[in-house]
Amino acid sequence: MLNKLFSLLYLAWDKGLIHLLSSNFIVQFMGFGLILFLTKLLSPAELGELKLIQSYAAFFILLGTVGYNAAITKLCSESISFEQKKQDFSYAINRSFVYSLFSFIAFVLFAQFYVGAFNKVLGNWMSVYALVIFFAVLGRCFLAYLQANKMVKEAARTQLYIRLLFVGIIFIAAIIWGYSGVIVATILSYIVGLLFFLPYVDLREIIKYGKNARTKKVNQYSYYIFIGALITLFSQYADIYLLDYLRVPTEKIGLYSIATIFFMAGVVFTSTVQTVVTPYFSERQTDLLWVRSKALSYQGWVGLASIGVVLGLFLLCWFLVVFYYGSEYQLALDLTVILLIKFFLWANYSVIGACLFAVGVIKEGIYIAAISVLVSLFASYYLFFYYGITGVAWGQVVASFFNLFLIYVLFNVKIRETKFV
Repeated sequence: MLNKLFSLLYLAWDKGLIHLLSSNFIVQFMGFGLILFLTKLLSPAELGELKLIQSYAAFFILLGTVGYNAAITKLCSESISFEQKKQDFSYAINRSFVYSLFSFIAFVLFAQFYVGAFNKVLGNWMSVYALVIFFAVLGRCFLAYLQANKMVKEAARTQLYIRLLFVGIIFIAAIIWGYSGVIVATILSYIVGLLFFLPYVDLREIIKYGKNARTKKVNQYSYYIFIGALITLFSQYADIYLLDYLRVPTEKIGLYSIATIFFMAGVVFTSTVQTVVTPYFSERQTDLLWVRSKALSYQGWVGLASIGVVLGLFLLCWFLVVFYYGSEYQLALDLTVILLIKFFLWANYSVIGACLFAVGVIKEGIYIAAISVLVSLFASYYLFFYYGITGVAWGQVVASFFNLFLIYVLFNVKIRETKFV
């Protein structure tokens, strides 16, 4: 047992998993510190508005990438020539830039005519924040390219440097300008953060437009992945979108946003593991026996580790509410407990989901995700009228149970029967 554990730890170190995990946890730790700091400077209502801006921005950033970042991770990790990888990467970058322009226009219109209809100030700041789309999309594609080429350690360092810059700029801006400073500083952080990718990305290759790229394959993966990613995003932010639709006061959304910080801290762990294992499953996708064995093994270890993650995050939230935030933030602790249950369920099918994606089982995964989102929305909407904002959180747990069951059913069917080319 110990030998197997040490073997897995050595493999994780050799593949860069330890580097990426440690980098992500340092990043998340700094994010915690920043949120704690902002809580003392901003009101719960302002925190709620920031959460709405970031949540809607996540949707429009996804519209800008249209799945090309995930296509880069998948296709550029295949056993092909390095020249072909550069061609596919260049084509994906250029296409995503065009979509970013359309997404930016759509975000501004949404901010002005939908959000601005009931909160003019929020709508105006959301329009300014829309500028991050261009730089966030490029950053995601650059990071995907590093990960696809197994430059995991380089990707980890780059993420860490960008987050250090992000926290530093926002920390100073929040002290001087408060709420508005946080928004402007976030935009600047996205812009300057791209500079850290320059040592690894040849900009001249991007300008070439990838004339010899596998355009049909890149587009096919991108569009399929985009639909799945869009549904996944709604599953992550459905609660925030629903709270906004139900016109829940931004003060309560602010408390809810604190709970989501702890949930997302857990997701950092699972998403890091997914990022690292996906290229290896993709490379060995024709060896179904190996894929099935490794997927179940890795999933078991991730599920076990998630128990410690949940306990650690709960204790941290409890400590902050009792000794730092105060009793008026008790609702944030209650919501955190519920969302950590959602995370635990999510963690226990995260590797299986990444495995299915890596070997090309995409369409069925999209169907499951779509059904899960519908279950989440209906359950959250129904429970809201009985339990208020906590009912929305419990609706997410119901959907996660449903998703857990369907993902394992799909895995047992497809990995045994499908023949991959």
